Order: sequence, then C-alpha cells, then structure tokens
Amino acid sequence: MVATETLQLTAAAAPAQLWRAAAAAIRGWLAQQCIPPADAVVLLPFAELIAPARRALAETGDWLPRLHTTRTLASALGPEPPQGAGEVSGDAAVDRAAGRELLRDHDWAAAWLQRDPRAFDAALDRLVHTAHALRAKASALPPHERAAWWQQARQQLPSGSGVGATHRLLLRAALEWCALSDGAASDRLFAHRPAAWVVVTLGGEDELALGVARAGTAHGVPALHLCADPVAADPLAGWPEQCEVVLQEAADAGFAYCGQSIFSSTFVIILERNRDAAVVKYEYLLLATRKTGTMQKELAEAGERGFRYVGVTVAQTGFGGNEVVTILRRPL
Repeated sequence: MVATETLQLTAAAAPAQLWRAAAAAIRGWLAQQCIPPADAVVLLPFAELIAPARRALAETGDWLPRLHTTRTLASALGPEPPQGAGEVSGDAAVDRAAGRELLRDHDWAAAWLQRDPRAFDAALDRLVHTAHALRAKASALPPHERAAWWQQARQQLPSGSGVGATHRLLLRAALEWCALSDGAASDRLFAHRPAAWVVVTLGGEDELALGVARAGTAHGVPALHLCADPVAADPLAGWPEQCEVVLQEAADAGFAYCGQSIFSSTFVIILERNRDAAVVKYEYLLLATRKTGTMQKELAEAGERGFRYVGVTVAQTGFGGNEVVTILRRPL
C-alpha cells in the first residue's frame, strides 16, 4: 500500500496560469515516480475542464496522460450495467416516479397521499433528494465496504413513534431503497488499475474520485491529489456551535425537534412543544461538514457518547456552502 500525496497549487491570476501550473505539477510528479504519462489517469471534476487541461499538458511534453471525469472514464471502461425496475437511477424525474410507487406500498404513506397530497409530494421530493445524497456517499466507497456502511447507517437511524416519526420512516425508506439499488457504472473504477491516479480538485472535493484513488493505493497504485482550490479561512466555521446554543436553549424550554429544512439557503430546525405532555429534556449536538469521512468519524464519536441521530440534510446553505448537516440528541 502506498500513500496518496497531496499538492496545493498556488492561487493563479488567470485560468491559463492555473492549468500551466497544474500541468507542470502533474508531469513533475509522474517523473519522480518514473511513470510514463501515457500510463496515468488524471481525473477532473467537470468535462469542461478536459480541454484546457489537455492544452496545458500538450505544451509541456509529447505524451499525455488520459484525462477523464469519473463519468467519462466509467463509460470508456464499458457499457452501463443493466438497472432493475424501481432502483435509484440518479435521474430526479425517474426516481420521483419510482419513489411514489415505493411509498404507496406502505399503508401509512398511501393514507397520507389521500389525506394531504401536497404534503405527500413535498415529502416525496425530500425522499428522492435524500436517496440521491445517500447514493452519492455510498458510491464513493469501494463496493466491498458498502455492506458495512449500510449496516452502520441503519444502526444510526432512530426508531419509535412520537415527534418526527414520519420523517424517520421516510429516511429509513430512502436508506433501504438505496441499499437495494447498490451498484453503479462507477463501481468499475475501483477495479481499474492504471500506473498512477491524479485527482484534480477544483470547485470542491470529488468524493468518488478521491475514493477511487484511495482504493488504488491499497493495491500499490501511486496517487496524487492536486488541489487547485484556493486556501482560505472559513469565516463561518463556528456557525454550527452558535446554532447548537440556540437549539439547546429551546430544548431547555421544553421544545423538541420534529424536523428541518432549507429555505432560501437558510438552514431551519423545526421544534414543537406539547403543553399537555410531560417535558422530556434532551441535549442536542449539531454536526456540519463537507467531507463524508469527517462526518462518519464525528458520528461514531457522538454515538459512543450516547447521542442518537434525529435528522440530516444535504443542501447549499448560506452558512458554509454545500454541507451535510446532522442533528443528534441524547436524553438528560
């Protein structure tokens, strides 16, 4: 097993300068590894970046590495695998139709559709959104690790009736739907063995590309993570702690979590209080990160401290960008 090397590029004033610096870094690293460029694969985050990257690499040498996104490389390695009826496809329209049929098989969901069609449609959208988020996270793992990941996810799901019961049922439905649909064209990337992997990060980390590179290092394939994003301090790094304080103050006043959503790039937690019922006090914990590995580690640590999952969302928030936000609590 070899380690993944990480190289941070200096911020460039113009795209052409950035790609020249990236090309020089890629060729320099391949030369250090004594790897012919034509035997290496460079994974880019967007297909639109292939042309400028190719031009910059052509200016610095004759033979070029193979330049792909994870999607184009998966297509180059073979045809799309057959997909069963009702499986999560990644297409919002197709999955919305499949999700509707999936929910209608449950008595509670069928009754909900008859009682409040608009609320059912809104919940269906969240089901599909959650299924796509879970599918993206699971796809970034090697296929042989996913069964354990799905089992760990099931163990983190709360159960029981009461406040938030419908949200928990929807989340469980999304999880099991994805687990049954496990497997995609991207799986073949984990079995591909080029002479070297180079992952270029630009516009945020590509979890699948980095996961493929990490899997390759376990089989002795050297990997370079070339980060072209500028390094800057996050001015909103402390927002989860600030939100957690407000959430805890409401909990101390007898309010309990019942849901969350995103409105106009603002993360909203919904609480309610039953004046006729005895107050059950909870301690709340809010976790927010852009990295799946970080979230898994923090969830495991929180679980050891007695916290249990109650809600999650993946959205473009006004706080810190595209983040996974998880809410946990434990009884006092």
